[in-house]
Parts: sequence; structure tokens; C-alpha cells
Amino acid sequence: MYIEKTMSINGVVLEDYPFNKEVFLEGFLLEHLTHICPPGYEASGVDPVNQIPVQGGGQDGSNGRIDIAFELAAESNNPWALAEIKNVRLDIPHLNQLLAYLLQQQQLISEIQKRLGQNVSPGRWIGILVGPSIDASLGAALVNNAWQELPGINHNLKDVEIGAVVVNRYREKANNAIYVFADKYFPIRSSSTGRDYSKFSFDDRQHWYGAAEFVREYIGEFCTSANIRDLAALQQQFPKHLQGSYEVVAAPASIADPLRYSKQSFRVGSDAYEVCTQWGYAHGKGNLANFIDFVKRLGAKIYRMTPDGVVALL
Repeated sequence: MYIEKTMSINGVVLEDYPFNKEVFLEGFLLEHLTHICPPGYEASGVDPVNQIPVQGGGQDGSNGRIDIAFELAAESNNPWALAEIKNVRLDIPHLNQLLAYLLQQQQLISEIQKRLGQNVSPGRWIGILVGPSIDASLGAALVNNAWQELPGINHNLKDVEIGAVVVNRYREKANNAIYVFADKYFPIRSSSTGRDYSKFSFDDRQHWYGAAEFVREYIGEFCTSANIRDLAALQQQFPKHLQGSYEVVAAPASIADPLRYSKQSFRVGSDAYEVCTQWGYAHGKGNLANFIDFVKRLGAKIYRMTPDGVVALL
């Protein structure tokens, strides 16, 4: 059977340009973790870990390797994502393999700490299957958080979120421009309970940001608009109590726990600084809510968009 797929964007014709090998997709995702972040999360900035050996983690008890593990930015619980990449249609055996790996949590933590240090301590896991397509029944079960009810599931893990991401790459015929699309299959969440997956805007809804990204981008814009000249002035402007446990901004050399700060350094005047990544809105009760209340007093207009798409001026 031959199937031809045609896609166009404003008249631009795209053609399939698959990754072909799992290692190629893995390399791309290591540089673009946003494509596989669960909805409402972003990568914390801690270096991802790949090709983690797991003894007895295979479906048949054999040894295996986790493709990618990376920390997600969150105010608490230290969530980590575990990605298993396939170059074929995702189905039940692939989910069983991912579940088998998740059963070996102590091995995973030990290997992650061996590479990144003892300060890294995954508190809970989000398992992610990644591939070019997905079995329809599996996709529906993941979205409805009913994967445990699928026939053929070998493990019933508690307190582990499971999702999938379908990643496809296309090429524009005219100039070889590359486009990558990611479709995410994660449990549907209520906007009124559990973790708050809202996004926020400070530029009149031109851009929307998750919690840590919002703080980082707002501070960068504030440095320019308010003509802040050095780090001392910036720290005075955004004091530690806004975050609670960490300095909001800090000089790289002074940071005791670099895993809780942006991997990227920024500049204010001649000084370098990094921004804390540990923020959460928690339906108006988290430290991001404190930060937002503070910047509103500075004159900022902040908009919130709930996971349901409802936009409101805070």
C-alpha cells in the first residue's frame, strides 16, 4: 500500500523529511526539549541525561537504556521526565517497556546523580513515549488517563503520569527549510485542581510564558526598560522574599545550587546573572503569584491564560 501525504502552510508545500533513526531524533530532542515537555511544564535548565543503562529494565527482563531523562521546572516535588524514543508506530509493547524502566527508579536516580551530582533528586516521574505515530487506542487511553485498562499492559504503576509525543519533520521543497511538529498525548487536566498549568503574558498577550520562563523574560525586559545598570540594583529590585527559598537573580559564582537556576547567563551592565527557575502559580497561592503582585505594583499589566483557553487580566 502506498500513502502520499501533502501539507501546505500558506501555499508552501512541505514534504516528509523523517528522522529515519532513533539516534537522530534523540539528538534533535536533546537540543529542543520543549517539543516533549508535558503541557504546563518546561525544562528546568539542568542538563538532560541520555542513554542511561538500566539492568533488568527491558520487557523480557533484559538490560536496556533510557533515551532521555530531564528535570522539569516546578515549585515542588522535583518532577523528571523519562523519554523512550521509537522510530515506529507507538503501541502497547512500547508502553510496557517504558513502564518496566520506570520500575527501576533507584537505578535511574543513582545514574542521574552519578552524572549530575547528589543535589539532583528526582521526586516523581512522568513517562513519555516518543515516535512518528501512535496507535489510536493507545493515544485515546493516554489522553483519558486510562492506559491501565488497555489489554496487554504488564505493569500498573501508581503516582506515575504517562504521555506520548508524536514528532514529525518536514522540508520545504523550495528552499529546504525544516519544520518539526509535535502532537502531545497527555492526560486531560482540570484547571481548578492539582497543578496549575496557566500561562502568563506581560506584553499585552503577544507572548505567553510558563512560570519560570515568565519570570526570566520579565526580568530581562525590565533591565532594559528601567535602565538597571548592575546586578546589585537588580537584586535590590527583585528581593529574595519574592521566591521564598532562593535569590531571584544571582551572580553565577555565588550560586550554591546551580541546578535551580537558568542554565543561561544574562547580563546587566557589566555583571552576569542567572534567574531562579523554581516558580509555581498554584491557582494564585504560589510564589509566582507573589511575583506577579509585585510587578503589578511596578505598573505591569499581567494576563493569565488557563489551560481551558480563558484569558483574564490579573
